[in-house]
Amino acid sequence: MANDFHFEELGSRAFEQLSSALVSAEFGPGLEVYGSGKDGGREAVFQGTISWDGGARVWRGYTVVQAKQREHVLAPADNLAWLQSQIRFELNHWMNVKRHRGKFPDHILFVTNVRLSAAVDGGVDRIREFLVQELDRSHASGKKDTPRMRGLREIRVWHRDTLNALISNHRDVRSAFPALLTVGDLLERLNSLPGLADPDALASILREHSESALRHDRWVRFGEAGGLHARQSVDRVVVDLPVISDDDRGNVLDECMGRGEPVLRRSVPGNGWPRHLVITGAAGNGKSTIAKYLTQIYRARFLEGATSVAAVNEIIADTAESLERLMYEAPTSRRWPLNVSLPEMANDMGPSGGPSMLRWLSRQVSQRASVEITPVTLERWLKAWPVILVLDGFDEVTAPSLRQRVVDEIMEFVDRADELDADLFVVLTTRPTGYTERIRPTDFAQIDLDYLAGDEAVSYGKHVTTQRLHDDVSLREQVLERFDRAVAQASTGRLIKTPLQVLILTFILENVGDLPATRYQLFWSYYDTVYRREQEKPTSHRAFLRGHRDDITELHERVGLVLQTRCEGTDEAQARLSLTGLRSLAHDRMIEVGHDSAAGAGELADQIVEIATTRLVLLAAGEDDSVSFEVRSLQELMAARALVNGDDATIRENLVATAPSPHWRNTWVFAAGKLFGESDHRRRLVLDIVDQFDRTCAGWPGWIYPVGPELAADLLDDGLAETKPAALRELVTIALRCLAGPMPENPAHIAGRLSDAARHGQLNALIRNELRAAFAGTPAAVAVAGALVLFSSTGGASGVSAPGQPAKAAMEEVTKRWFTPPPQKPRVKVGNLLGTPLKELRDEPGAALVEAALTECNALTLYPTSDGELWPELISRVFECERLQSVLDDVEASGILELCLGDLEPRHWAARSHLAREIAAVRSRRPVSNRLAVPYLD
Repeated sequence: MANDFHFEELGSRAFEQLSSALVSAEFGPGLEVYGSGKDGGREAVFQGTISWDGGARVWRGYTVVQAKQREHVLAPADNLAWLQSQIRFELNHWMNVKRHRGKFPDHILFVTNVRLSAAVDGGVDRIREFLVQELDRSHASGKKDTPRMRGLREIRVWHRDTLNALISNHRDVRSAFPALLTVGDLLERLNSLPGLADPDALASILREHSESALRHDRWVRFGEAGGLHARQSVDRVVVDLPVISDDDRGNVLDECMGRGEPVLRRSVPGNGWPRHLVITGAAGNGKSTIAKYLTQIYRARFLEGATSVAAVNEIIADTAESLERLMYEAPTSRRWPLNVSLPEMANDMGPSGGPSMLRWLSRQVSQRASVEITPVTLERWLKAWPVILVLDGFDEVTAPSLRQRVVDEIMEFVDRADELDADLFVVLTTRPTGYTERIRPTDFAQIDLDYLAGDEAVSYGKHVTTQRLHDDVSLREQVLERFDRAVAQASTGRLIKTPLQVLILTFILENVGDLPATRYQLFWSYYDTVYRREQEKPTSHRAFLRGHRDDITELHERVGLVLQTRCEGTDEAQARLSLTGLRSLAHDRMIEVGHDSAAGAGELADQIVEIATTRLVLLAAGEDDSVSFEVRSLQELMAARALVNGDDATIRENLVATAPSPHWRNTWVFAAGKLFGESDHRRRLVLDIVDQFDRTCAGWPGWIYPVGPELAADLLDDGLAETKPAALRELVTIALRCLAGPMPENPAHIAGRLSDAARHGQLNALIRNELRAAFAGTPAAVAVAGALVLFSSTGGASGVSAPGQPAKAAMEEVTKRWFTPPPQKPRVKVGNLLGTPLKELRDEPGAALVEAALTECNALTLYPTSDGELWPELISRVFECERLQSVLDDVEASGILELCLGDLEPRHWAARSHLAREIAAVRSRRPVSNRLAVPYLD
């Protein structure tokens, strides 16, 4: 008797893939497979000749393949009724002329997992009779038109018994779908692995790894998301987060699990879409929590029914319960999961010479297994079993050399997986600011975490408070009551846009405290609340905390700034400060405030260090006698306060130095938030820096890529000017300068902030007028304005618009050139384009420097479009442009380059934008610590 394979273990998309793979294997070339999404009732189409029954019957022409998977297979009689209804539904749609399904088929093959009775006059015979009747039945009331009259010659069904036989015959197809593998298949695969005496050994080792990881990696410390001592399992505190993808607002878990359901082997038909995923999200948006939970979902699914460890089975049950709470079903695909901290991996790899990604992963698995796993063994497992690899925290890898190494290793790993025909799904998380690499868009799709809507934030606040205070009913009810009152205030909406902000607000409300008005005040109130709570405890440290608050706070600020500079200026992705270094900072502070006795200063420094690391616990001590901030945003908060601790000249110097850097952006916005709340004078100082930066900063070529619009958008996003109409209008005006070009690195961010501002009537008029002027201007202005209009209305937002704007389709055509891989056409090199206008300027001072840099410019390529414009080719590497940087640092050479770019044809504006964006990406990553006016950094 043939095997009865578990087709229900396949997701719907994987079953479609299986159907197409079997048709291809059975009938040979001629199959065209449709990817996920709307397929017009066609999983695949076959153009050619199909022989049935040993050649006794032949189909010639256009055959449509449709897959019909039933999730729960019942009795044959019930299956028959279900299948008949499915076929009739499809035929009704084919016959409806209002539903465009493309070419009408000559034949249709239905592939289904339901079993039909083979008895005489049973389901197999009855479905044949049914198909003949349907060919001659009119599918519209009062019409004589039938499928046969329209040209449909025959319909056939492959039912469960047919599939069982086909899969048994086509071993290669079976191997591509691990859910269909028998125990014998898997043991046969594992037997071929080197160095394993026992065929069960590898499966046992990797199960052991998953059991250990599931037990130890499930925890979310509230310290990691709010500084509290308690911890909770991620399945209890996680919530699904909104994302914007393909102009729609969806949910991140739906996106991730949906993309992980199909078989993602390169050889499986229909796998032409990007198979991997990049998730971007702002600070505190929950990227790491989602990464942790996604890993737990797949670990639980991998171990389900395969472990006898009671504690592990309890976690599996908890995970299933959490999925039910979030209204999801467990993945059907049993992917073996790995969760990787990219900063940790980058540290171990270094810029060069360190282990490859495959070797590093092998070592990580070996640490939780009973034997060492070699790279060769791990490769074989990749080939044998589906894998999900979650890469968390790319934004924390800041040094350019480390970022390039990580990107190279990821792409090499993906390429190697394709060579092995592995079923691999990679998910990478990062902040959007500074994510210029756009890791190979042909392989990696991108989705962006959206801010929480009001009702989503309220729901999360209530859920996380219930979990965090589950053992204190009275306090929980008080906090929830205060939370309800707080969110009823309109201004609170600006403070609860991310899970971290919501959690911090609930903690502040737990300890009463004043309701903050800005994001900076929210995070600072959190520190203040933690400090006051510790200060009020009846401990021996109480008096010291009261008398040395300034010193303890100053230490946190200095540590924040030291760590912030350290991880941008070295090849350390995870910056830590030794306890010796921490004590040195505390000792220096004591000397500065007048404790000139070495012994006295040292004793005070020791007390400050003890309180900072054991009482306030915002600084977490590591096993290597070092400290770091558990919450990256708190490190950035403290660094921000240190940056603006001085007179106007010092503040200006520090803010100008850090303004272009993506590594410093969140810190910069925190610093601006502090200054905005101090005085009109300090608010004016911030606005002047944003307004004048691109015109006056000697170290930044604002003429080629202005930073001011991005800074203005970030301050608008922060909401710090919401109650200051004059400042709000000024920031909107600066943000609108992006319309002059080049195409901004993140137009969606600027568009969203303009959309928010447009709710104010006068600002809406300002925005509309500027957009209208742009649509009547240069091709570059039209393109940027179109991008702002399109991105402003994603995710259901009302968006911005202007009289005279092009049709939506025209704006989409231009905008997509910046965010999709170009078609493969003859390339145009930027250096060659600039070489033509340079010929007339060769005798000018500085021209020689520009000419020497043109070779670097040729690394940037574009593709001509049918309308004569250019389509930029995105690069997934650091743009090597040392000579170009020298040009920009030379006044005369920079002027020559500006003239050359200005002489390009208007329709070739994309060349200038492409060059500007890549130059900015490199220049913004330059370390700035040597330019900061902070004595202790020396």
